[in-house]
Amino acid sequence: MTGQLALSQSAGTMGEHALAYAERGWAVFPLHHPTDGVCSCGDLTCTSAGKHPRTLHGGRDASCVADVVHGWWRRWPDANIGLATGGAVWVLDVDAGKGGFTSLSALEFER
Repeated sequence: MTGQLALSQSAGTMGEHALAYAERGWAVFPLHHPTDGVCSCGDLTCTSAGKHPRTLHGGRDASCVADVVHGWWRRWPDANIGLATGGAVWVLDVDAGKGGFTSLSALEFER
């Protein structure tokens, strides 16, 4: 399955971004997401809402394989996107409600 085919099969916006990153060779993995201020993990005391892995091994599960990435975002269409960066860890928090996707897109096209 190619990235384009996967996109047409209801992967959703976050899934589209995850597949685009994977097609660039960036290994991605799904993170939990906040809903109404509560993390999708279901823990009402979660102190890392939307910023921790959904998969068992987190960043070690990261993949560039379109079928794997597509499967994750079909299962969790609202999942945030984690990028495996090797030894370093960084977080890019894109707030869609404040123009974050527009800003991110502008940065991607400036390179």
